[in-house]
Amino acid sequence: AGLLLDGGGDRLIVAQGNQPVGIWNTGEAWSLSQTIGGELTPPTTSEDLTGPPVAAVLALAFSPAGTELASGSGLTSRTGEIKFWNPESGSLLRTLEHPHSDTVTSLAFSRDGDQLASGSTDRTAKLFSLPDGSRLRTFEGHNGHVLGVAWQADGSRLATAGGDSVIKIWETATGEQQRTIAGFEKEVTAVSFAGATTELLAASGGSLVSLLQVNDGKTVRRFTGLGGFIQALGTGRGHLAAGTAAGQLAGWQI
Repeated sequence: AGLLLDGGGDRLIVAQGNQPVGIWNTGEAWSLSQTIGGELTPPTTSEDLTGPPVAAVLALAFSPAGTELASGSGLTSRTGEIKFWNPESGSLLRTLEHPHSDTVTSLAFSRDGDQLASGSTDRTAKLFSLPDGSRLRTFEGHNGHVLGVAWQADGSRLATAGGDSVIKIWETATGEQQRTIAGFEKEVTAVSFAGATTELLAASGGSLVSLLQVNDGKTVRRFTGLGGFIQALGTGRGHLAAGTAAGQLAGWQI
């Protein structure tokens, strides 16, 4: 095991045996800014459009301008919920009425902030116009929960990650399914386009993150080192991070 501070003293590097290396930012203290919801008792109704998130919050997404925070939740087999909050005050801005028939699991704003994509355990992904909240498109084709949604940078395509162990690529303008990318051992839990490219990062429950070419579905690169069920994926500034159900976090340079 070992600990190492980098030359600037603002990052701590932790290594232990054959476990993934952890890198932590020590240069800035974090404090709680806002809490939204937090009730411990279950809601008595699934029709509350003005209250805090119903049940577990499984999806969060900031608008590109950072002025709105979208939350996705819902009551299993009863309703899906999408609400928009002011991140500064925690106040509710608006609610989409009945966006899904089951729990919302994933959310993603388009780059211009004019549209929101969502995925749900009702096996569909949907596209909504903002700010009026009207539904533009429904993407149907998965045989399992839709666990992740991601926009291509130019907004022309949407990728969806499925509990049926496949990724599907859709044209956002028409809703047409372009292709299905298969070959995953377990559920595909998250997807993210790699910057302004046609390459797609995908996390799988099979302890693997893959970089794929969207146009033909071929694997460009595999990222290994995590030994558990990968549930979360994050990208930014040429870096990739993934987290597992066992509490492991790993990062790579793309």
